[in-house]
Amino acid sequence: MDETVFLAHIAEDGREQTVDEHERGTAELCAKFAAQFGAEEYAKLEAMWHDDGKNTQGFQRRLRGGPAVDHSTAGAFECFRANAVHEAICIAGHHGGLPDVGNAKMDTPEDSTFFGRMKKAINGGIEEPRGMDRPITAPQRPNFYGDRFYESVWIKMLYSCLVDADYLDTENFMSGGKAAREEYDDMATLLAYFEKHIAPWANPQSELNKKRWEMSCCGRRSKGNIHAERTNRQRQNHGVACICAEACREAQHAAYNIRYPLHIYNRPKRQGIQGNTA
Repeated sequence: MDETVFLAHIAEDGREQTVDEHERGTAELCAKFAAQFGAEEYAKLEAMWHDDGKNTQGFQRRLRGGPAVDHSTAGAFECFRANAVHEAICIAGHHGGLPDVGNAKMDTPEDSTFFGRMKKAINGGIEEPRGMDRPITAPQRPNFYGDRFYESVWIKMLYSCLVDADYLDTENFMSGGKAAREEYDDMATLLAYFEKHIAPWANPQSELNKKRWEMSCCGRRSKGNIHAERTNRQRQNHGVACICAEACREAQHAAYNIRYPLHIYNRPKRQGIQGNTA
């Protein structure tokens, strides 16, 4: 095994993809996806560092049948040290799902939270990647106008871009470029499928299902309806993310009286990051 070449993937026919090739391919796709809400810089940064934990002998052994290793924490830690916290959170969860951010003061290196993993890296608890000589320049943080819920939606969208781009670049390599993509029905056709699917929900019987239907209708009505002045200002910078946040927020308000509240990842007291939130 050449210890100077770090591979991200090995195809069944023996072709090899280096970590650098995979990260650059992922970054190109990720930035393209994030352009829809003005987040190209953030997307490119997270993608260019997401698999740096594969630049280790532990992961290279894993490729050849060795034990599983954590390859997500290393790149997350490098971004975290550069104050690219949003990107670090996305990288940390790009295989297992967005992590519970945790508590910067209380969490320990043994905790599985984001802060726990960062402390584990600080204490030398992960294998240090080699060849990480690229400087990180964190883009200026977006202005979320103090809206932590909106910020959480933005992070989820940035995360989604990374996961999709990572999967697609991997699939493209493993298939030898034969993966068919972008041959989908148009939005009008998809909307018709969706409306047909939810049509039976329009006659709810139980109190819970009545609330669910009320929330669905409320969310679909929300575009252009709430927080008009702030919304217009936010859309100039973050378009799609703001619209999604609006719909989710109105649904949240509609659910206020439901006995079992929705899980919407809106826990600001738990997720504070010294001025940045997740």
